[in-house]
Amino acid sequence: MENAEFNALYERTNKQISQYVFRRISFDVEDVVDDIYTTAWRKREYLPANDEEALLWLYAVGRKVIANRVRWKVRLDRFNKLNNPLVAAETSSGSPRDNWVQEALIAMPTIQREALMLVEWDGLSIAEAAVVLGVPGTTLTKRLHTAREVFAQSYSVIEEREK
Repeated sequence: MENAEFNALYERTNKQISQYVFRRISFDVEDVVDDIYTTAWRKREYLPANDEEALLWLYAVGRKVIANRVRWKVRLDRFNKLNNPLVAAETSSGSPRDNWVQEALIAMPTIQREALMLVEWDGLSIAEAAVVLGVPGTTLTKRLHTAREVFAQSYSVIEEREK
């Protein structure tokens, strides 16, 4: 299939494929449609010549792309839930005073918070935390120093606000 033929197929089927995807998932619709046509382009030698068969073939590709995207989304949501417990802890507590530490941590830049939590909460050495984060020990030492300063400052502000 040549470029012009594929472009014509895209023009004829894009609306139907987009609606198909939208009816099945409500997120990343454009990306999924793009992935369907990218797959179709890579495997264009298998695309049927008949428009009706080609549309069915695109639907079949779409099913697989959607399934992969849903699996990816589930994994991403699980990852975010596991790696962002601070937000959950901050929103679940009844008293703001109970959340001073969480609020201070949430206010910090992620790279500083990771460094601080690995060393202070998880008990890793600076060398071990540097390996986990994939940075040199000197970089982690600087991040940790900055993190401690930022944490202390944020904590003080929150504590004053709550008084």
